[in-house]
Amino acid sequence: MDISVIIPTYKPKDYLWKCLDSLFCQTLDKHCFEIVIVLNGCNEPYHEQIEKFIKEHGQGFKTVLIQTDVSGVSNARNMALDICKGQYVCFIDDDDWVSDNYLQNLILKCPINDAIAVANELHYHEETNNYIESNLGRRYKKLLESNKKISLVAARSYMSTSCLKIIPRIMIGNTRFDLNLKLGEDALFMAKISNHIRQILLASPETLYYRRIRKDSAT
Repeated sequence: MDISVIIPTYKPKDYLWKCLDSLFCQTLDKHCFEIVIVLNGCNEPYHEQIEKFIKEHGQGFKTVLIQTDVSGVSNARNMALDICKGQYVCFIDDDDWVSDNYLQNLILKCPINDAIAVANELHYHEETNNYIESNLGRRYKKLLESNKKISLVAARSYMSTSCLKIIPRIMIGNTRFDLNLKLGEDALFMAKISNHIRQILLASPETLYYRRIRKDSAT
């Protein structure tokens, strides 16, 4: 198994189906990645709904669904990290989605254990139905235009989130998300593994992570 895609979800709405559909449409062979969904802090009817959607739309894909009564994205991600099988880990939030070439382009850029590969980003504003370039999208452009080896300092914006990238599993090791933090847990997690990162590599510009901006988002 090449990549483990980890998706925490809590009382998901229709946006989870768009997230999963974007993974079921990947150009990377479906046998090369698994999808680990962690339903946290809730159970039915969501568990049954997710199982039904996977059965109807994700046949042939390696999909693991875990349920826990403990809420929180950090605990959910940690549970997934404990059982995932991939050589690389890719985090996606349940209300976001990715381009069809996302996994393939990222893994093509990340053949070694001391590097992470990062993607471009667009924001989708739910209220206005508009796509807008994000701060990370602008940072991506600057890094691309510099045509230089990318340092952690230059790409520090990417270290504030665990999404928009693939990370070698060996780099993560036993590092886990801090259960005591409600916000900023991504930045702390990335800081903990940063001493293993020797290179940051850019996937092609059309490798896109679409971040949904909505009123009731946790962030």
